[in-house]
Amino acid sequence: MGVYTRKLQLILLRNLVTGEERVLDRMQNRKGLLSARQVSGNYASGHGAPRIRAAKSARHELATRVTTNLPVPTGKVVYSPSVNTDGTTYYVRSTPLAGDSKVLLALPNGYDADVTYATLRPPRGPTPPVTDIYFDRGRCGQNRWDIFRVEDRGGPPPVP
Repeated sequence: MGVYTRKLQLILLRNLVTGEERVLDRMQNRKGLLSARQVSGNYASGHGAPRIRAAKSARHELATRVTTNLPVPTGKVVYSPSVNTDGTTYYVRSTPLAGDSKVLLALPNGYDADVTYATLRPPRGPTPPVTDIYFDRGRCGQNRWDIFRVEDRGGPPPVP
């Protein structure tokens, strides 16, 4: 759940059984934007941008209360994070990835994405699990968006 005013923005997590409420993130900035994105298993994802070039996306581990900001190379913008039940986090980035990130899909020039949603498909027999990442895609400058899906067949990381 997100609480939004022009002065203070909060991302709140509420336990519907116990009524416990936690503040996962906060921002005080009239021109910024803070948004909750997805809760999946023991993880939640969110995004904050006090200004466009200072955007951050994060994954929050609910049991340990640890928040990990996703790496953002200098001069790049990340946004629209989603997370699956094993904690793998997916997001949109302004240019091709560098470092140890993996590109699942490159959008054509003139297109953008705004929302992502990840869901882990359980294995069937010898087939390993697959994460489906749903995202919207639209042509910049037009008010028309469609929903697409891409698969991450890498499966979750091995259990330690």
